[in-house]
Amino acid sequence: MPINVAKALISAGWLTAAVLIAAGCGARHEYRADNLTVVREQWDTVQVDVSFVRRSTIGGDVPMRPDSVVISVFDEAYEHLYTGGPGRIPLPDHRLGDRERLIVEACGIV
Repeated sequence: MPINVAKALISAGWLTAAVLIAAGCGARHEYRADNLTVVREQWDTVQVDVSFVRRSTIGGDVPMRPDSVVISVFDEAYEHLYTGGPGRIPLPDHRLGDRERLIVEACGIV
């Protein structure tokens, strides 16, 4: 079953102040994205790492590892640039505008 989607906007090498973590992918409330790190290493390369937690009935959140994680990257016009696993992601630089913001979506599936 899919868990939360985490989205972030990045611009020209720095993470925009707003990181949105919202329910998506048919998410169940007991799972959520805990941390989404997006670093623009080069103009056409981003490093994406994400971690998830599940809500425990006793105590706090418990780290969990989904069966799979799918990362999607879009330009600011929501044109698709990449779908695949997390890590170092090459982007088609011929499709990126000058200092263009990116939308990064992470979906964990359990």
